[in-house]
Amino acid sequence: MPYGIDPKLLENWNKPRIPIRGERPSDRIDRNELEIMATWTVDQQVERSIQIIKSHQPQHRPYYGCFSGGKDSTVIKALSRMAGANVIWHYNVTTIDPPEVTRYIYQCHKDVVWLKPEMSFFRAMLTHGVPTRKRRWCCSIYKERDTPKDVILVLGLRASESPRRRLQTSDFTYNTNTRRYVITPIRSWTDEQVWGFIKKYNIPYCSLYDEGFLRVGCVGCPMTEPMNRIAGFERWPGYRKMWRRAFYNLWAENLRKKHVLGKDWTMFDRFNSPEELWLWYCTSDNYGSDLDDCYTDDVDMFS
Repeated sequence: MPYGIDPKLLENWNKPRIPIRGERPSDRIDRNELEIMATWTVDQQVERSIQIIKSHQPQHRPYYGCFSGGKDSTVIKALSRMAGANVIWHYNVTTIDPPEVTRYIYQCHKDVVWLKPEMSFFRAMLTHGVPTRKRRWCCSIYKERDTPKDVILVLGLRASESPRRRLQTSDFTYNTNTRRYVITPIRSWTDEQVWGFIKKYNIPYCSLYDEGFLRVGCVGCPMTEPMNRIAGFERWPGYRKMWRRAFYNLWAENLRKKHVLGKDWTMFDRFNSPEELWLWYCTSDNYGSDLDDCYTDDVDMFS
């Protein structure tokens, strides 16, 4: 049974879909408004975020909360509690999260449902290949899996995190391809406002932030800068060893396919050894690389 969750609550997902209210004018924020909100007090941001959470609460089923153990999901979980919202929180186990993150979730958020994958990240690499910024198959498999259709996801995304997220103009969206509604109650918050909220309400957070980490996601994530990726491997040498072994296994598996099935692998034309490929992954920004030409599909995260 998931940690701290009444099985009867989970039965709510099997109920017939109820029409969900749509976007409101107050959900929309342009770039000028984002700049203004960056100067708001924490209390002003809290009031607006609680309003967003309350206004989109489904009537006959809970919100589907997405919890990663990072500071942003920690904040939206606290805000949802302050709003009195009905939320079931879920943590998608990636198998490459820092142990401090999983320990924090287990100790401080026992109501969170842990969703475990069918196979580890390193086993999946044998099938899906090297993850890159443009081809984040790992996000699709480990971050987006098991999410029901036609629910409202609660995500801790913020516009200040990337240019792409800054282009979004609403805190309430619907993806017609995935059939998922999403609310982002703290999209307009700055880092300073996030930490101001955490300090003001004395909310426990992952210890890695006190060590200087700005993000606490997957160890070795291709979305991070090379220096941060290397720093992660130095901080968790066990993960570094598993990542390196995975590149060697991937190389050997594709050699086998070449000899047995006659199926060539483009990487053989670009690298001379698995060690060379591994070192490229550690030091490259993985963005706009011609390695992405090896793939025909492009995975896009909803978060």
